[in-house]
Amino acid sequence: MPVVLPRPARAAKSAPRERTDHLAPVWAIAASANVAPRLVVDLYEAVCRGDVATAVELQYRLLPLRRAFNLGTFPVVIKEAMELIGLPAGPAKSPVGGLEEEARDQLRHVLDELGLLRSPA
Repeated sequence: MPVVLPRPARAAKSAPRERTDHLAPVWAIAASANVAPRLVVDLYEAVCRGDVATAVELQYRLLPLRRAFNLGTFPVVIKEAMELIGLPAGPAKSPVGGLEEEARDQLRHVLDELGLLRSPA
């Protein structure tokens, strides 16, 4: 199920701060939120607070995962990532196949760098 976030409240006109309401979407279906929900929610909350520095930092932290989604066909990379973090999403439907081993290793590395890999049982 996609994460749907409410539109952020507008800051009071008397609050002197950088305008950020143009940064937050009204809603989004973020594939990355299925794999890294805490990071995506933290990013959203930083934007809502007007904390641009933190939002930019989190956006760059999320970037390797977003780039990793290009390692294969949608939705196979998301399903593989979910499997690697311990949330089995099942195989992709035909004609979409699984990831090549090299792409899977690259995805595993990205997830490890983000601290998302499940611990071995």
